Amino acid sequence: MAGAPSASAELPGTEAAAADGRAAPSGRLFAYCRPPAAAGRGKEGKEGMAAVNVTKKEVARDPDRCDIPYYVSEFVEREVGNDYDSLKKLGSLIEKLSENKKQLEEQVLTVSSEVPKRIQNALKNAEDSKKSLNQLLEEETLLSDSINSHLEKAEPWMEDLGVLISQVEEIERHLSYLKWISRIEELSDNIQQYLMTNNVPEAASTLASMAELDIKLQESSCSHLLSFVRSTVKFWHKILKDKLSRYGMSHHSLISCCTVALW
Repeated sequence: MAGAPSASAELPGTEAAAADGRAAPSGRLFAYCRPPAAAGRGKEGKEGMAAVNVTKKEVARDPDRCDIPYYVSEFVEREVGNDYDSLKKLGSLIEKLSENKKQLEEQVLTVSSEVPKRIQNALKNAEDSKKSLNQLLEEETLLSDSINSHLEKAEPWMEDLGVLISQVEEIERHLSYLKWISRIEELSDNIQQYLMTNNVPEAASTLASMAELDIKLQESSCSHLLSFVRSTVKFWHKILKDKLSRYGMSHHSLISCCTVALW
């Protein structure tokens, strides 16, 4: 039973290579890249190259079964191809690849050495931030406890202070009440003095001022003050009315103003 044909059996010129004592290279890359032994010998050479091209298209590339990595074979095909003269480039190509490899290794080493440092710095910064945050939280807790403690201690003082403020407000109301009483009594004394000297016009003018105060105090919530002012104005109004009737109508306009203010 005949065995499966090998890659070398499919290529023209492999028998000649074996007959010359040269072993055929293994791997599909060289199976379709290497020219046949008869290459460049007239018509037979051209036919052999044609056969190689046909075989090159027919050979399937299987990266899993290839001795040389697929990307390496592709790179060699691109840089060297089927031309033997291109093999002269291998020296410079190897140097270039070695230099690229060296640069890549240096970059890998640089990154490998820098990344851990950056990670360590980031971790250190995170730890420092965490410590700072915990410290701030502790200080905030202490401050909050201190404030609450002071508020608890100050609560009785606040209650006492509230009582004192109420007392002060009450005293201020009393002072304001006495102030208005004093003002009304002052005007009342002035009216009495004017009447004792028969200065009826000045007495009437003072009564008008008293009536204006009565109007201003209408918004007050102190009923006793309002009652006192109103009764005082009425008292002097009645007396002045009798006095003005003796002087005729010349000063009657003043008493009319007082009357309008009262009613």
